[in-house]
Amino acid sequence: MSIYKPKGTSNFHTRFSIGGKETRRSCRTTDRRKAEEYEHTLREQVWRQVQLGASPDRTYDELALEWLDQSTKKSLATDAALMKWLNPRLTGMLVREINRAKIIELRKEKTKESSKSTANRHMALLRAMLNAGLEWGWIEHAPKVPMYRIIKKEPRWITKDEFARLYHELPSHLQALALVAVNTGLRKTPLVEMRRSWIHGNHVTIPARYMKDGKPFGLPLNDVTRGVVDSQPGKDFVFTYKGKRITQTNTKAWHKALRRAGIENFRWHDLRSTWASWHVQAGTPLPVLQRLGPWKSYEMVLRYAHLAPDHVASYANNVAVQPPRLRVVR
Repeated sequence: MSIYKPKGTSNFHTRFSIGGKETRRSCRTTDRRKAEEYEHTLREQVWRQVQLGASPDRTYDELALEWLDQSTKKSLATDAALMKWLNPRLTGMLVREINRAKIIELRKEKTKESSKSTANRHMALLRAMLNAGLEWGWIEHAPKVPMYRIIKKEPRWITKDEFARLYHELPSHLQALALVAVNTGLRKTPLVEMRRSWIHGNHVTIPARYMKDGKPFGLPLNDVTRGVVDSQPGKDFVFTYKGKRITQTNTKAWHKALRRAGIENFRWHDLRSTWASWHVQAGTPLPVLQRLGPWKSYEMVLRYAHLAPDHVASYANNVAVQPPRLRVVR
């Protein structure tokens, strides 16, 4: 029989040959009637391919492999991680069968086990893959992928007094990293990857592969940062612990220090937001902060604009309109 259930599976499968070409595929259903309908449609497609030379249908599995093979994105490892969730849910499915209804189904399923933001990231990757399939001629049109509307939260930052409490609760190797983080705004990766060969006087030049935007970045170091860097024992990597380079900051020691300091809902990355917030409060112009960041878009820097009301207060009187006097008409 062409429709069967392999041992240990619940879904029906189909196997048949047309013109010497054997086709095996899961029908993705436990309903025999639906499996027979699926097989009938599939036989017609394969016949058109064999007899008429029609372009073969591509599966999601082929799309996933081609995406990973052709993509030049710096975040390819992140894509591969997201695909670990998508793959078992779409394996064997034809690309053209991934429609809006299926996407909404996936989005709802992901939201049950994670946040809407996480679901959006998975759907954004699927959208990019489908658009690539359209560009490669694998499908005639790409379905619209709906996204949840996310209200952006204000950046989380702490005061200098709070940072002082946290700093004194941290072990010495994390103290050094945290102090450089709030003095430079550097993300975790360029921090833990920092080599002495990158430092030239009072500047550090970070290679493109360690920056989020994939571009090399030169950053001036203030006196505090330079002092911390010079005091570290590492000969190649700047930041080390017991003779080995530091690779992680989100450790038990970090979380224990936060609890002892009485600081809640604070991540290592929030040290970067703290750095930006302190800059704005000290009067650093937003375009300068964007360059120091560095951020691609000015919109990202505007998240901190509300922290500098005094910086723009001098402009408030530029438009100071007095109430007009009433004229008495006799």
